[in-house]
Amino acid sequence: MNSSESANFIAYPLEAVSGQVTFGAVAGPALSGVTITFSGSQSGITITNSSGAYSLSVAMGSSITITPSLSGYTFSPSSLTFTNLTGGQTANFTATAVGLPAPPFGSFDTPAGASSSGNGSLGFTGWALSSAGISSVDIWREANPGEAAAGTLLYIGTAASIAGARPDIQAMYPSYPGAASAGWGFLMLTNELPSNSGFSGLGNGTYRIHALAHDLAAHTTDLGVKTLVVDNRDALTPFGGIDTPAQGGVASGSAYVDFGWALTPPGKTIPTNGSTIWVYIDNQPVGHPVYNNYRIDIATLFPGYANSAGAVGYFYIDTTKLTNGLHTIFWTVTDSSGAAGGIGSRFFTVNN
Repeated sequence: MNSSESANFIAYPLEAVSGQVTFGAVAGPALSGVTITFSGSQSGITITNSSGAYSLSVAMGSSITITPSLSGYTFSPSSLTFTNLTGGQTANFTATAVGLPAPPFGSFDTPAGASSSGNGSLGFTGWALSSAGISSVDIWREANPGEAAAGTLLYIGTAASIAGARPDIQAMYPSYPGAASAGWGFLMLTNELPSNSGFSGLGNGTYRIHALAHDLAAHTTDLGVKTLVVDNRDALTPFGGIDTPAQGGVASGSAYVDFGWALTPPGKTIPTNGSTIWVYIDNQPVGHPVYNNYRIDIATLFPGYANSAGAVGYFYIDTTKLTNGLHTIFWTVTDSSGAAGGIGSRFFTVNN
């Protein structure tokens, strides 16, 4: 380049053109693996990540057309054109599966096996996907004899989707909407189940639990059935639950409050100073909660338990000392007899 050419050369600054591709609606599940093609005065290709997001730098003043493509899907709008770009530009697209989407598929993984036993709080986990996008996974139980017609399913609650909990499923099905959040989890307090199978008292008997996956095309799939033999009457170990963070929930800040509760069967106690309760984050003990706080629902549900009027504890987590992303949390509790139990195991996400 000679001096005359150098004088006439203009270096246009680069600006990012970015956006997101979601399934079914602007706020729908993210769609990864979508090819985003830029054409016009500047060309380029990029692919949406696990959050359905993409970004490409182009020169200011460019006139470009952005076109998404992925086999099995159509997009709205089919493309977007921008003329004489003067700054960062956002271009979002929504996807629709071509033809009739297949029903949801996945699995009901834990408790392991078709039949298991337990008491206190029991966790259910699994995964679910659909080409139409998963709307929810619900936990149901079969009605007890005399409670409703045979085969009737009674709703227990909705599981939480957990971003990043199942990288194996995300790797197997990277282009499915919501693949990064295919894992789901639900914690059930068995003490509230009605008696069954000739047993007396709440939370005693045999129960058949279903996990139903629903998608955005109004399809439902039963992911499996677990038979649970629950015996809270003869329980020997402490039990309870973690309320915050929720399964798959988000925590942030230097003083995030981890709330939970713990009890042990009648005849035994838990020290009211919380010294035998440990909080574990990422399988490492981080401290003891402030224990012996009242909560009316726990006190009402367990009137014969020594600590029922002070079953609640809380622990401050400095999430700024944790990396952003997925973590695990649970409590361990040891009672006056030396019996120990783990409660509330779950995933949560730090986002600071």
